[in-house]
Amino acid sequence: MMDVPRLGARLETFLFKREFEPKMNDIKEDIKLVRKCVLQIKQSAKFSAILKFILVAGNILNQGNAAGNAQGYKLSSILKVHDTKSTNNKFSLLNYLAGLLNEKMPEVCNLKEDLPDVCDGCLDRLNTVQSEMGNMKVNLRKINEEVKALSNNPSDTYVGVMSAFYQTASEQVEKLDQVMQETVNAFNELSDFYGEDKGVDCISVVNQFVIQFEAAHKENMERKAKHEAEQEKKKKKKGKKAKLEKGNTSSSTPQPQASNLLGTHLDERMKKLKKKTAGGGEDANGHS
Repeated sequence: MMDVPRLGARLETFLFKREFEPKMNDIKEDIKLVRKCVLQIKQSAKFSAILKFILVAGNILNQGNAAGNAQGYKLSSILKVHDTKSTNNKFSLLNYLAGLLNEKMPEVCNLKEDLPDVCDGCLDRLNTVQSEMGNMKVNLRKINEEVKALSNNPSDTYVGVMSAFYQTASEQVEKLDQVMQETVNAFNELSDFYGEDKGVDCISVVNQFVIQFEAAHKENMERKAKHEAEQEKKKKKKGKKAKLEKGNTSSSTPQPQASNLLGTHLDERMKKLKKKTAGGGEDANGHS
């Protein structure tokens, strides 16, 4: 073994050759996932409608001060809606907005249906992919150097085997590198689209909001079911007063009371917003 020329470099490049295909498949899967997430977010009519709804509701609630005339907001701001609680700490602003959406635009409440692949960690995936692609290029250069260094020995099988591998692998890496760059650009464009700074993982922000929104919607539905069950129980006990109780029973989820101004404005604005929802493709900043 000690007589084999450039043994250490040979072993290193052979190991790279052995691991090449599995690593390439992993990189392809990560790139594919990020691309799907970006596309699903930008094409989601439901998510776009919810962002507009939040903007409209926020402007109405803040009417009379500087924050009441916002033209848009950073995507990460939507996570603050969950943190704003009622005075008794039992309801969040997100619970309230989810309840209004369920009444006025129930078709948008199944948000996950539009965003099945959205998940956390896409920025980390892209950083890892870029690092791995860099390593791929470095190792391919090493193979090329070894092939050139041993080309004077035509009987050495290493040259034939690794020359063929280098040619094929270089073409694959070049193609995948182009797809990776396109994916990085699409990811960065998503940040610009929603007014976020570079370095913010917009996909993770959306995923966290989807989780929060679904939890709020579920809480509202459970609260509504409990409320209706209690009302039904009271009706049975009161007997002759059933009609009166029925008139006083709300079929909607009990929500913190909003001002009449909010309800009136939302009714008007939601009629217009609902017509646009089918077209989709706009963000909270009015991009199409």
